[in-house]
Amino acid sequence: MTDQQNKAWDDYWQKATAAGFQHKEAEHAVIEQFWHQFFTVQFKQHPARVILELACGKGAVSGLARQCLNTLSEPEKTGQDATPHVEHYCLDYSFAAAKATASTLNLRGAIVADGARLPLRDASVDMLFSQFGMEYAGPHALIQATQALRKGGVLVAVIHHRDGLIYQHSERSVSALYEVLQSDIFELAAQAFDAGFALIKGQGSEQAFQQADRAMSTPVQQITALLKTRGPQVADGIVMQFYRDLGEMFNQMHHYEANDVRQWLHNMKQEMLTHRQRMQSMLDAAYDQQAIQYLVETLSNTGLNIEQCDTISSAEGLLAWRLVARA
Repeated sequence: MTDQQNKAWDDYWQKATAAGFQHKEAEHAVIEQFWHQFFTVQFKQHPARVILELACGKGAVSGLARQCLNTLSEPEKTGQDATPHVEHYCLDYSFAAAKATASTLNLRGAIVADGARLPLRDASVDMLFSQFGMEYAGPHALIQATQALRKGGVLVAVIHHRDGLIYQHSERSVSALYEVLQSDIFELAAQAFDAGFALIKGQGSEQAFQQADRAMSTPVQQITALLKTRGPQVADGIVMQFYRDLGEMFNQMHHYEANDVRQWLHNMKQEMLTHRQRMQSMLDAAYDQQAIQYLVETLSNTGLNIEQCDTISSAEGLLAWRLVARA
């Protein structure tokens, strides 16, 4: 990812953790089912001492791993634990995400690092897992990560698919946000609000306000058409939220302070910019058939056994690549 995209994700996780992870990316039951089945079988058949989630984000997959471990560790009729003690770690580029995940799930520790430059000792981990994460670090990140696997250790990754629903969603978001940002709505809205506040204070003219209002109406009409054709949920509803708030604030201008409105316009523009950068990073990270084939061939050439490489789909369509490779 670019430095701007890294910062966009770090800012996102800082805000998400501050809000108690209220802003969550879409969940997919079929992907959750895969992880639950995988962890259940893995922990039973291949006991692990050290496991690590790579690019953990909010730690959704680590949470599923903990659930499976806790279930398997419940004393059975013999009174013996079904699984040995497991040291569970998480890693992310974002300090906020790694810290929150480790703290929320009571993990052994958190590592803050770039996925492309993992600070891991060779042959130190029994299980590496990642969902929509390590592909952001570049095409060689997963390959390099496998150096940390012990003999018999496993790498499992759910990877963005170039033809998947998430890719299509990100593509629509990037396109819509680009149109809004290129419409000059923020600059023209600022001018219209300035003219309106000046008129309210008796320091401006009706003519100047009407002229600024007409200028702003052009991008407003563009956004109206965009929402009509692409729907109110495009770009995760950010455009619709801005559109509604803009109309409310402009029509009720006398209820607001000029400085507050300027700050709101600045914040909304930055939110759209960072959201577009995050969505673009998803597009850049997604694997097509050639990329997944290269990954599989390279891992095989390093001595790993590819146990599974296919796709995950829901009733709505294709979601992701699924890869399981064992050292």
